[in-house]
Amino acid sequence: MKKSILILLVLTMALGLAACAGSGSETSPKTQSEQAGSTNPQTSTLINEPEDTTEYAISMWDKAKMNGLEPPKADLTAEVQDTGVVKYLFMNIKKANAEKYVQYLKDSGYTTSPIEMSSTKYRAVNGGYEVIFSCSDFNSEDIGSGEIQMVKK
Repeated sequence: MKKSILILLVLTMALGLAACAGSGSETSPKTQSEQAGSTNPQTSTLINEPEDTTEYAISMWDKAKMNGLEPPKADLTAEVQDTGVVKYLFMNIKKANAEKYVQYLKDSGYTTSPIEMSSTKYRAVNGGYEVIFSCSDFNSEDIGSGEIQMVKK
């Protein structure tokens, strides 16, 4: 008798869990970005501000640690900090946007001791801070990945 009750209890719980799992909405849940608004053709993700970066990038990016720079138009994937160094890794950046970001760095005053290894790799100093921006591994659609570092001199 106890065994029958136990089996009945287990079956009831299993059916209850199956019913809960099947009662969800048919569409996938929306991310904060999707709930926020507009699409960004740069990264194919939804953002709050057109022509800027993804919402995730905005929330991760520490403008103060990056000496006032805006984040690149890419999906930031990680932040690494050490004494005097901040590094952000990113992906899904279009080659054209990487080239524009190199120009943005120059326009922002990073012109002392510049080293331009390619149109998407740049290193220079401005007011005691050195920026190192590097993008590579571009696929056939010219979308790649890279990193940006800010080093306090």
